[in-house]
Amino acid sequence: YNFETTTMETWRAMEELVDMGLTKAIGLSNFNEQQIVEIVTDGTIKPAMLQVEIHPFNQEHQLSKFCADHKIALTAYIPLGSGNAIDGMTVLENSLLADIGKRYGKSSAQVVLAWLLQRGIVVIPKSVTAERIASNIEVAFELSADEMAAVGSLDKRFRNGWGGPQVERDGEMQPRDLEHPLYVSLLI
Repeated sequence: YNFETTTMETWRAMEELVDMGLTKAIGLSNFNEQQIVEIVTDGTIKPAMLQVEIHPFNQEHQLSKFCADHKIALTAYIPLGSGNAIDGMTVLENSLLADIGKRYGKSSAQVVLAWLLQRGIVVIPKSVTAERIASNIEVAFELSADEMAAVGSLDKRFRNGWGGPQVERDGEMQPRDLEHPLYVSLLI
């Protein structure tokens, strides 16, 4: 059996759900610009939303601009970095974010959420504790242009939430799914 279904076949099936009134909007997750262009060009309904991993270590500026230009809302998942370290620290341990937070009486997490919202990105932080959930809502403050640029300097194009676990390939650690034909490489 060959159960392979193309992206456009799946998209057309989702468009049928809209046409039947079973859903109001449809969107995408982990698509790159080229894949979105195929959907927009060959589909009849434009994606309402694109959900991708965005945090200070993976900022996706080009994709964000592309979505804005095409009026596709952008949602950041794993906005706090999921606890993975870059240069020896996690997003929440980053001293720059902590310093900015101190100026406002806010946590590093609140700084990140405010930074994303200020960029016009929908944010879906995950938490199971009532205190953190309440804290994640208290982000109604504005970072200065210099602070926005400072957070921007943290971009390492490091994705950790998609592509599977890291595996050794040719003496280098890489996402397990890097060779999958639809994997969205950091190099594009």
